Amino acid sequence: MSTTNTTISRRAIAVVQANPFTHGQGFQAYSVSQKNLGAEIAPFLQLDHYFMTQPTFAEHPHQGFSAVTYMFEDSEGSFFNEDSQGDRSTIAPGDIHWTQGGSGIRHNETPIEPGKICHGIQMFVDLPIADKSLPAKAFHLTAAQIPVYTTDSGGRVRVVVGDANGVTSPLNISTKIRFLDVILPANSSIDHQLAADESVFLLAVKGSGFVGEQQDAIAANQATLFTPAGNTIHAKAGAEGLQYVLCISQ
Repeated sequence: MSTTNTTISRRAIAVVQANPFTHGQGFQAYSVSQKNLGAEIAPFLQLDHYFMTQPTFAEHPHQGFSAVTYMFEDSEGSFFNEDSQGDRSTIAPGDIHWTQGGSGIRHNETPIEPGKICHGIQMFVDLPIADKSLPAKAFHLTAAQIPVYTTDSGGRVRVVVGDANGVTSPLNISTKIRFLDVILPANSSIDHQLAADESVFLLAVKGSGFVGEQQDAIAANQATLFTPAGNTIHAKAGAEGLQYVLCISQ
């Protein structure tokens, strides 16, 4: 990733409310996708900010894209994942589990302790055409394996996928994306560096704040898509702080 010496802040071109949906008695989520945010978020197909307390989805197949579960550090519960390739993994608070669907896989994720809230992001990421026939495979990082950097104002950034600020995630996948989990204290700010060919959006998880060159207001379960012009994304937390996930396509 390369940037110029001149700082040009990107402007928000769309702020949308994530679509709420439920499934049964134990699953609630807020969803953004190419349908409500725009095709510019590709290869991201859909992001669901979920709260899950009960086994909800039966074993199901994936093919041609990756199904990714990221569990926030504040999650009360954990998932147990099992798939048709023989993977058996616990997805604990702070972990990421990346299921590369490729030529086809079946999997199932269930709360280990029903009744405890599992809080995280489920996302679906398209595979390049050349990779759609790759063998299905699971990748996993524990919370301790995900690198973190902090800002002078107390901001905390988990570099879950890709790289940022000189820090690189060890998750070795072929899809060229970056995925950051950002927590800003009250009234603090941050600038994320971008390359000219990267597209970017964010989904607010908690709190409220202001983003982009024009400091558009954003609150929990709102998503913002940014212009392709510029090499930084500016974000500032409001009085209650702000948490968001930043999704970057390369």
